[in-house]
Amino acid sequence: IYLILDLATVKANINRDSPQWALSLFDQYKLTIDAFSKYPNTLAFFAGNEVNNNKSNTPASSFVKAAVRD
Repeated sequence: IYLILDLATVKANINRDSPQWALSLFDQYKLTIDAFSKYPNTLAFFAGNEVNNNKSNTPASSFVKAAVRD
């Protein structure tokens, strides 16, 4: 079984209504990656699950892109 893990949590995520990419969110995502990357069945990580779900929150896409980039 391989794991594809969402980096967002209830407390640390990109809010589609007022998106931002802050150092604190980066740190939380990095902690998640560091914790799970040591397992051989971790296949991938993703950011921004359901952040962009309609035309009104398309601007949040750049913040998801920044999260993946960093």
